[in-house]
Amino acid sequence: MSFTTADLMKHNNQDHIHDTIHFQVGDKIWLDGKNIKTTRPKAKLAN
Repeated sequence: MSFTTADLMKHNNQDHIHDTIHFQVGDKIWLDGKNIKTTRPKAKLAN
């Protein structure tokens, strides 16, 4: 069986592809607040 370079690249690069996760309204998730801006002086006090 003969593979082209494009076939080999496609096969090797699909390892990191996963199914899409679908969320519904009301689902509880973890949120990374690293890029969330608040008006509080410290992120810890933004609650």
